[in-house]
Amino acid sequence: MKLSTAVLFFSILASGQCAMCFRTAESQTRARAEALNRGIVIMLVPLAAAVGAIGYLAYRRRARTI
Repeated sequence: MKLSTAVLFFSILASGQCAMCFRTAESQTRARAEALNRGIVIMLVPLAAAVGAIGYLAYRRRARTI
């Protein structure tokens, strides 16, 4: 129950951030909008790698104990 509440809360926050990024990119020139998109992807890569590594380690540890 707590997990579903947290997911709902953070999804509402994330949608607000997407609107801000969209409006910022919309008001910029094409080159600046592309730079903003690249910056977002660059910031997302380490986070995705960390989540993937933690997920892999958790899966490996769970598979070892079963």
